Amino acid sequence: MTPSKPTHAAPLSATLPGTWQLLSRIDVTASGERRPEPSLGEDPHALLIYDRNGNFAAQFMRRDRSADVPDGATGARNNSRAWSSKR
Repeated sequence: MTPSKPTHAAPLSATLPGTWQLLSRIDVTASGERRPEPSLGEDPHALLIYDRNGNFAAQFMRRDRSADVPDGATGARNNSRAWSSKR
């Protein structure tokens, strides 16, 4: 019997570079309460850009920019998901 070689996923430096579009952003408090981030809301428009040298850039914008934005931070952690526009 010949042992099989372990399969390893490609490193992030090979798979992550490119431009990504944010799919959703949900903030959750330590107690599990869902709390929209006041300046961006739960459905912001965002682009995340990574290159092979480890550089990163992000642009976030509230989708509905006509709404008033309250002051202050929510203190909730960020649970964001993104998808790649690369095919």
